[in-house]
Amino acid sequence: LPQGQTSVSITNAHLSAVTNGKSTKIMYEITQPLKYGHLIIENEQVTKFEQEDLNLGRLSYHLSNFTAFKEVLMFMIFTAESNLTEQVLNITMSTCLQQHLSTFKRKTWKLDGM
Repeated sequence: LPQGQTSVSITNAHLSAVTNGKSTKIMYEITQPLKYGHLIIENEQVTKFEQEDLNLGRLSYHLSNFTAFKEVLMFMIFTAESNLTEQVLNITMSTCLQQHLSTFKRKTWKLDGM
């Protein structure tokens, strides 16, 4: 999150999961409350979202504590047949000299058995 901004989009460029086609709906659920902000889709605070929300750029993180420098998003990914627990996305608030959304590289999860 660049300095001076209070929100940033989270898209499939930052977070992505794929299946082998048996179950195409991929859901994400926040497993630990956020400490310094919240997730928004269409002006509503959410704790669950779909891969489709990421693909369409509908999900955003909104900072509410301006003294924070890092938010840890703990979540699980699931479909009707499978799930991956204890996943982490770090959202780092950066200075003007170091502008980036996060300290992680794009990660894609493959949910087997679907």
